[in-house]
Amino acid sequence: MNEESIQLELDIEIEEPTKQCRDCYRRKPLSGFNRDRRKTDGRQAYCRPCDNERSRQYGEWFRREHGTDPKSAWRAARKAAEEAVVMRVDRLQFDLLEEAS
Repeated sequence: MNEESIQLELDIEIEEPTKQCRDCYRRKPLSGFNRDRRKTDGRQAYCRPCDNERSRQYGEWFRREHGTDPKSAWRAARKAAEEAVVMRVDRLQFDLLEEAS
């Protein structure tokens, strides 16, 4: 290969695939979208800045409506569910012990 052919190879630009954001309707490269394995293209429908803004707005709404942040509410619900499962298992074990005696 001579210098000319090497230079021609370097001038080729590879375009990254793009996607249109559902919120701002701008076309952006796929790297501008967060990953989502459930989607066919592997990316979320909203670009990162729009997704961040939507998350911020949801957090504000949730705090206004429920008086706590979403993560704290999720943790409390999960803890309550785990305690309910433990109580149910304890009750089943107690019932089995009663039946055995």
